[in-house]
Amino acid sequence: MKKFASFVLIIVTLISLSFAMAGCSGNYSKKNVTGIYGLERMFYKNNVGTTDHNTYNFAGKYDYYILVLYEDKTGKVILRAEDGEETSYVVSYTLKFKEDEPDAVKSVCVEGFMLPQYEMVDGSPVLTFSEPTEATFTFVPLLKDLTYRKYDFRIDNNVGIRNTNLLEFSRITTNTADSRIEKAKKRQIDRKHVRGDDTVTDDEEKD
Repeated sequence: MKKFASFVLIIVTLISLSFAMAGCSGNYSKKNVTGIYGLERMFYKNNVGTTDHNTYNFAGKYDYYILVLYEDKTGKVILRAEDGEETSYVVSYTLKFKEDEPDAVKSVCVEGFMLPQYEMVDGSPVLTFSEPTEATFTFVPLLKDLTYRKYDFRIDNNVGIRNTNLLEFSRITTNTADSRIEKAKKRQIDRKHVRGDDTVTDDEEKD
């Protein structure tokens, strides 16, 4: 009886492990990249030396900010700032794969994307958007999160200054129908207060 119970336990463990592994690899496969992604995190972090740290959260300043990736490698960005009007523009994308896993997506390169950029004015960052460019997103810290991260580092008067620009979209659904886009907008509006929380989790801690 004990042998039978041990055998059953081993089988259950193997089945659970196989499902877990399938879920991880599936999120990286090219067929699962398509979908609707909603803004999750958007912040600018300014580090001066080792003691002065300022993080400015902009994620709550948008009613919705959505990236749609269609199966035919086209896409679009739809956003509406609070107290603003909806704007949108068309993008396209290509996939880069891991060298040791040809079916595993390493990053998503979005062509025509307008990246957030910041300029410090009177001690606070002012947000603008770049001209359309190629933006590389990776699936970190979670396999469903498309994350763009840029670090800038310089030395000023023997003090190290590092700035972090982070933009992260979390996948809402793999269905890209117009009706799902409208639902995604509503979901983003409902979660605006969560994104606007001043407590921003450090991206380095999450990775």
